[in-house]
Amino acid sequence: LKAKRLRPPLAYDPASGRYYIPRTWIQENLAYPYPWPAKPLQEERVLGVGCVHALCIHSVHQYMVEEVPKLILKLDVGTLVAAGDLIEGREHKLPEQGEVIAGATNTEQEKFSAWMFAEAMLRAFEVRFARLLTESEKRVPTAQEVSGMIKKALVQLVYIAGNHDEWTTRFAMAALTVFRFELVRCLRVGVLRMLRAANLPMPNDLEEVIEAKVVQSNRFTLPSGICVSVTHLHMARAS
Repeated sequence: LKAKRLRPPLAYDPASGRYYIPRTWIQENLAYPYPWPAKPLQEERVLGVGCVHALCIHSVHQYMVEEVPKLILKLDVGTLVAAGDLIEGREHKLPEQGEVIAGATNTEQEKFSAWMFAEAMLRAFEVRFARLLTESEKRVPTAQEVSGMIKKALVQLVYIAGNHDEWTTRFAMAALTVFRFELVRCLRVGVLRMLRAANLPMPNDLEEVIEAKVVQSNRFTLPSGICVSVTHLHMARAS
């Protein structure tokens, strides 16, 4: 905190009857301590998406597949955050009202959402991986070196479930279970295809590397050590 403002102001919320510290004050005064210049400054670039609502008639699916990988490359993003509602779901008679493309099931929606994320990640990966190969000075890298290149080129995905995703829990099915399995499968197939096309050795830890790149958690730590929280607005009282 800035030394001159050690006492944050309190505001009262009549709806909840609670006092709170205004967010504007937190944004202006709260800072992470960093041991600079003892350690070099480290930059983190995070791209956030949310409310993808896969297979909803109103969703622009093409943006996720075509524009997101462009942003990842343009901004040199290291972490992609998906803040919930990755599928449209089937509650509130959405299929009956024509809100879901072809009346897709929850499984079909999660698979399609996983394909979109995998496609965005792989398109960015293909460009980054090609650059790393060029930098290898035309020498065929070892399997261990290829593993390191994959870790560096493939963006990290951190995601959480939103209320639309969690509707599946009413049927004893954990939210986004199919999404994760399908996403990891698509990434594995895509990465293997690129490795084979380039006649590169297959890393023994390929499965572990890809699994580690897909994280479902509302709290995670960036490589710099900064802890990040991800939340999703749940419209609990909406009809």
